[in-house]
Amino acid sequence: MWPSEVESSLVESAVIIGGFKRSIISDGEGDVILGFELVETYRGLRRCSSGSTVISNAFPIVPCSAATGQMEHPDIRSFFLSIAGLSIVR
Repeated sequence: MWPSEVESSLVESAVIIGGFKRSIISDGEGDVILGFELVETYRGLRRCSSGSTVISNAFPIVPCSAATGQMEHPDIRSFFLSIAGLSIVR
């Protein structure tokens, strides 16, 4: 199961600084992602450019439906570890 297939509520906020006249960050235009859960961080990667900074919680927060076996929660830590140029700060 891929993170895009996981059923969950997605809370997404954007902070746009500068003289922009729109309130949405298009795919590939984001500079920074601050993710509090790995799957949600993964979902936000489409908004990153090649020079983006991604800061994410390294530990999955498993939703109740996955903890009770009603759905599968993907393990994507290995995906993040395979990203070229990734720096892990502890």
